Amino acid sequence: MNKLFIKFSSTIIQILMLETVLKKHEVVERLFPYLLDWLIYQYIPSTRP
Repeated sequence: MNKLFIKFSSTIIQILMLETVLKKHEVVERLFPYLLDWLIYQYIPSTRP
């Protein structure tokens, strides 16, 4: 669970860094919920149907 959390956190940090680099806050804000859903789907197998 700890490794998972670190991986999850680092991915979010990468997204935030990308946002800062691109300076496209609106786009990231729109996509963030979808990215979050995707990350949860990827990292937590129990959410899969």
